[in-house]
Amino acid sequence: RHYDTIPVNFERDGRKVTMQRQIRPDGYVELSYRGEESHRYLIEYDNSTEDLERIARDKLRALTAYIQSAVYRKRFGNNAGRVLFIFQTERRMKNTQLVAQRELGKFAAMFHFTTVNAISAKTVLSLPIWYVGNSATPTALYLN
Repeated sequence: RHYDTIPVNFERDGRKVTMQRQIRPDGYVELSYRGEESHRYLIEYDNSTEDLERIARDKLRALTAYIQSAVYRKRFGNNAGRVLFIFQTERRMKNTQLVAQRELGKFAAMFHFTTVNAISAKTVLSLPIWYVGNSATPTALYLN
């Protein structure tokens, strides 16, 4: 409900810039399965209103920095977490996935991408509808 403020580093016109960003994901869920430790997921819903460069700066880089920050650790007790990113179209999802790979490298694995049409009560957890980071093969959040 309340936002956190963190510094986010990025390049602009070939020079490094640090900006303060306010972070407030669209949603949050903590899940545990069959007695396993719980997994924390921040949820982002893409309305297709921002260009991909702005998504890279304001969402992908900012959420990566947030999960690694002391502010996040203070709020949640540790720095474990991933982001579920939900899109209206597969094309936009794939383009954002490419941006994540380019901009975040190994940290792209913190993001799980899918489309709103793929999500239902039956699919959201146990069917392979989530594309993780730089993977071309979808996976399930929890395997039966």
